[in-house]
Amino acid sequence: MYRGRFSTSFRSAGIAAALFLFAVSVFGQAAAEIDSLASSVRSGTVEEKRDALYRLRVIGSEEASRAAIPALSDPEPIVRATAAGALSALPSSEAVDALLPLLNDKADFVRKEAVIALGRTGDPAAEQSLIRSLERDDEEAVRAAAAEAIGSVGTAASLLTLTRVLAQKPRDKRQALRRSAARAAGLIAGRLQKSDPANTTPESFLPSKFKRTFSERRDLTVSVPDFASISFVLRQVLTNEDERSDTKREAAFALGEIGDKSADAPLTRCAFDPDPYLAESCKEALAKIR
Repeated sequence: MYRGRFSTSFRSAGIAAALFLFAVSVFGQAAAEIDSLASSVRSGTVEEKRDALYRLRVIGSEEASRAAIPALSDPEPIVRATAAGALSALPSSEAVDALLPLLNDKADFVRKEAVIALGRTGDPAAEQSLIRSLERDDEEAVRAAAAEAIGSVGTAASLLTLTRVLAQKPRDKRQALRRSAARAAGLIAGRLQKSDPANTTPESFLPSKFKRTFSERRDLTVSVPDFASISFVLRQVLTNEDERSDTKREAAFALGEIGDKSADAPLTRCAFDPDPYLAESCKEALAKIR
């Protein structure tokens, strides 16, 4: 009996030791790969640097992301832009500090990748810098990306800027910016509501009984004055015939997350819109405020 117990314990210890040695081997291989990729980032050709940065992003460890940091100051804009997306595994505060200088980059597509990466950090420390990019950047694509990023990191402090964007007359060249601003307002409201907004608007076309149950949102316009201001503008967006349908969809989403009960009438009208996506978005918003 004792021999059997000893034999079982011995086998268990052997398996544990084998697993430990395997883990050490794998870790060593990963570290060696990161060192090799870091060398390519520092001294490779442009394409070698980009390939190394993509592979570091796929590895997805803090060590891999840190190996990408030197590329943020590479002389080639395309390398800097690629590096911005490779920092996703860093602690958010470290990633924000590394990315902020790129908001002043001469290349607009580098600035765009930087604001996208800042949004992915989810860190409110990036909020004010993103607001400045939204308000001051010369490129509309960068401003639209900044608005979208604010949706991921922003607080009620961003609402005034988003309201100014949406209060302007709709123009073709500003549609992406307006759509992103409306979406951002909804995402900020969703965090305060502690809801889990879907990645798409509308969330689905399933029959009501199969849809995810929407809990009733509290009316944020009552407790946060800036939500009352942006909600008023969002209702105007929803009823403006010159507004694009995709912007209206995001406005409907935002009104639902804000929980503005005064939006019931315009949402009800849009629930019968010929655009099925807009109609479904309005139905989902109504389910949140009723």
